[in-house]
Amino acid sequence: MMKRTVLLLAAALVVLGACKKTQPDDSNKPTVAWEANPSFDLMEIGVNMDAKVSLTVPEGVESLVVRITEIPTDLRGIVKKEISISGNKNDLIMDLVSDANIASAFSGFVSPRQVSAAKSVTLNFTPLLYKIAEGQLLNNDDRFTFELTMLDAAENKLAKTIRFRWTSGPEITWTPKDKKVVFKADTEEYPCKLAIVAPGRIESLVLSFEGTSEQSVDAGLMAYIKKVAGGNAIDLIAQSTVAQKLSLPGAEIKSKTALEIDLKTFLGNLSLVADGNGSSTQMKIVIVDELGKSLEDALTIEAE
Repeated sequence: MMKRTVLLLAAALVVLGACKKTQPDDSNKPTVAWEANPSFDLMEIGVNMDAKVSLTVPEGVESLVVRITEIPTDLRGIVKKEISISGNKNDLIMDLVSDANIASAFSGFVSPRQVSAAKSVTLNFTPLLYKIAEGQLLNNDDRFTFELTMLDAAENKLAKTIRFRWTSGPEITWTPKDKKVVFKADTEEYPCKLAIVAPGRIESLVLSFEGTSEQSVDAGLMAYIKKVAGGNAIDLIAQSTVAQKLSLPGAEIKSKTALEIDLKTFLGNLSLVADGNGSSTQMKIVIVDELGKSLEDALTIEAE
């Protein structure tokens, strides 16, 4: 009985040993990482975008292809003309091993430029997207999708999807359209509104006052602004209390995607303190959204 027990134990150890030997070794398998976006979620295209995707390929790259499966129709031709392999043009397939023109046309996208047999590759989608969209009009919610497929020398395959979305920057519609108000001695009301659309959500909105290039700033108006705001600028969100004293909206506008600001009361108050004398003051407005996109515009205030 003892002999049989020993034999069974030995057999079990042999089986366990065999199982251990056949466990796959993943140390040489290729990996892909996006440090700024580990989950490979949809990324907003913005000024501080980090779109570097890193490939680690211990066995060396055999093939590396990036196919664009989603892109605004008007931009397809920009990519198509840079693909030198005719069979890849219609499907927007960028063969990073066989098509040397891709690295040249989209500088900064592929590193190193010669990826064949490379054990480490970085794909920076920021310069690629900027090159594709340079000088082009993008619409809100335009999307870009890239399908990455890599095969190493040991025939290990890796695939990943990289997605981006464009959100339009802030826009202003003025009433009156000429963006000009003239203070007159016999007038106390100055209807003026600005409608703001900010799909990227408002982060900050600052009003500042200075003279125009033709004429000097109104001294009375500026003295009033400096007294209330402590300077020639008002940050409506950071200086919410000050803004409300001036009949302007305050912190409640943060993260808004659309709002209308009625300046009638604010301008009426300014008209009462303005010296006149033909002065001309610019009220600049700078809006920055949560994606870092900004807009600068101005209202001209003249005082007779």
